[in-house]
Amino acid sequence: MKCIYFMAFSVALLMSSSCGSPEVVKKQTAPEVAVKKQEVPVAVQTNLEAPAAVQTNVEDKITASAVDTNEELIAAAVSNFQKAVRNIPFEENLADLEVNSSRLSIDGNSIDNYLNKTLFPPLKELLKLLPAGKVIEIDGYASRKGTEEPSPGFIGNQALSEKRAEAVLNFILKKTGLDSSKFKLKANGSSVTLDGITPEDTRNCRVTLSII
Repeated sequence: MKCIYFMAFSVALLMSSSCGSPEVVKKQTAPEVAVKKQEVPVAVQTNLEAPAAVQTNVEDKITASAVDTNEELIAAAVSNFQKAVRNIPFEENLADLEVNSSRLSIDGNSIDNYLNKTLFPPLKELLKLLPAGKVIEIDGYASRKGTEEPSPGFIGNQALSEKRAEAVLNFILKKTGLDSSKFKLKANGSSVTLDGITPEDTRNCRVTLSII
């Protein structure tokens, strides 16, 4: 009889343990874990925004670099032009540009050789880069021989200096094909003479170029 009770008690105990197990299994199933994992792509999407900012930064650097490079090119072109500029001489009381005159020369070369080989190359390069609003001014000058205004048999130093500037411009346009709007003429008459020589010296009969 004791054996029967003991067996019944053991069976009851086993049934009790078996009935409790579903609760443990139920607690281990966690559907919320799968829901939380769905939030991961949000962080990934946030990281995708970085390339746009990086791209903008790269473009800014490229633009700044291009500006710096252009400024350097302009500075070099201006320097080369200024180094090439010389006084272009004229005969006394004449406005003709005598490019092959044996009496007139620039640095030991004919005016034609100077203009075509020394001045025109840097001038053309400069005009490719010259900022808007900037032009090349061609200044004509005269010595103080004769009158400033027209007088019998003489057009006057003011008009003479203007015609000299025009002669140089016409030669530049003919030989280079450059745009005339890039140039400006200025007649100075005999108001500005060279230092170190007398105002009547023929060397004051000249034309110069500058950037304005």
